[in-house]
Amino acid sequence: MSIVCDPGVTKYIRTLASVQDVPYNIVRKAVYGMVTKRVEIRFDEETAEVLANLAHERQTTVSDVVREAVRRLDDEAQRERLRRIVDEIAAMEIEKMPDPDELNRQLDSTYDIDLP
Repeated sequence: MSIVCDPGVTKYIRTLASVQDVPYNIVRKAVYGMVTKRVEIRFDEETAEVLANLAHERQTTVSDVVREAVRRLDDEAQRERLRRIVDEIAAMEIEKMPDPDELNRQLDSTYDIDLP
């Protein structure tokens, strides 16, 4: 008994066979345009239910909800770092800039240079 296949089906089967030789993550990235890192996170029932409800409300996946949460936490941390830097700069005691003649005298006395 012989099986006759349409040439298009044969080409599709060959394509599938060649894909099996490629690592799963590379195929997933090429086919779906997915991200390249995979992380496994285990949640308790309550947290998993909260995530599922958020995903359902937003009509998206739990993975997208988690990604958005990570982005928001990172944005918040960056804002906090910048806020601390601004506070440190504001707390600096910066002396008033002397007038140009006084500044020239200070520089001359510090570096002992005679410039015209």
